[in-house]
Amino acid sequence: METAKELEQGEVFASQHEIYKDAAREECLSKAAEIIMNVEHLVDDMETKVDVNDCVIVSNAILEVLNLRFYDYVVWVEGKYKDGDLTFEYDFSEMLDDLLEDTLGFMKEGK
Repeated sequence: METAKELEQGEVFASQHEIYKDAAREECLSKAAEIIMNVEHLVDDMETKVDVNDCVIVSNAILEVLNLRFYDYVVWVEGKYKDGDLTFEYDFSEMLDDLLEDTLGFMKEGK
């Protein structure tokens, strides 16, 4: 059985999780956009095709972006009794899938 203090801490963590979600999304999107920007010119816009010599570079960039889907956002928190880093994990899978489809024409299997 959880004590009242544990329940209160859980509620505070949940509300902080929601507070930082927009900042985490922006940071994740910024990192993904930077990765994509480096390879975007290698993909033919009209036919969404890649030259054979550039396949590895583009596929590595796609994997880097897909690895951002479960994003850890670290925040320094000053508490009443202690200070420290809090890590919040967010699932941005759908947003990153849409970004890859819009920019590189990449669609994950089963979507």
